[in-house]
Amino acid sequence: MEEAITELKQFIEVINKVKEALENLQKYKSNQHYKKLLDGSLKELNRSHKFLKAKIDRTGKTEIVEKFKTVSDAVTNIISNIKNNEKLVAINQLDRFWPDLEIEFENLKLNIRSFDIPEEIPMTEYRFDLEEAIKDFDNGCFISSLVLCRRSYEGALVALYKTKNKKDPVEETKCRHCAKVIRDKSYMGIARLHNWAIEDKNITEKLKQVGFLLTDMGAGAAHPPLAEFPRDKEMARLGITATLALLKEIQSNNKV
Repeated sequence: MEEAITELKQFIEVINKVKEALENLQKYKSNQHYKKLLDGSLKELNRSHKFLKAKIDRTGKTEIVEKFKTVSDAVTNIISNIKNNEKLVAINQLDRFWPDLEIEFENLKLNIRSFDIPEEIPMTEYRFDLEEAIKDFDNGCFISSLVLCRRSYEGALVALYKTKNKKDPVEETKCRHCAKVIRDKSYMGIARLHNWAIEDKNITEKLKQVGFLLTDMGAGAAHPPLAEFPRDKEMARLGITATLALLKEIQSNNKV
């Protein structure tokens, strides 16, 4: 929805460009420069309107779809062959309409999330972590979103391991040189749990690298890196998509 709000602002800017060209043509009649500017801005308006309308239609929200119909009707008139002064009247009428539409968009933003979690993923701690990761993503907190994605997947692996093995995911840590036990109960960690899930056929081989990618991204987000770790929206989007795929894979074969 964030993209639609940005596109609304860009759309209003295009409308204002059309308005400016029309006003200049009223002052300087038959000026070829302003005629070209008007033709170009009308084409831009037509394209911008179609893209924004498609985004609004995809929301499935009847209220905002109906409200935007007023804009669509006005745009149809503006890009038609009606007189320039009539185009200006249509634009001036829209100027009074923008605040109401912006409020509708902001209200819609509060109720629409970028991702939906499938119902088959149960109400567990790791689902709540994923819910929070999506909230962080929608609020522009991309680093924390990635950290929560890793936490969500790791939590699902721990729950699965406990269910299938009737014990905590711990193991002996031995010295590489003498094989002496250094620690009796050492937590396996997400990477070893991911390997176990693959070997135990809980995660298919096709998602092997997806799990390791999520692990690496989550670690990079959680720890201050030697090299800069970007606060990147698309990386966070990838993290959520990967987490959803892995959790669905686990749930399709197990009841955790």
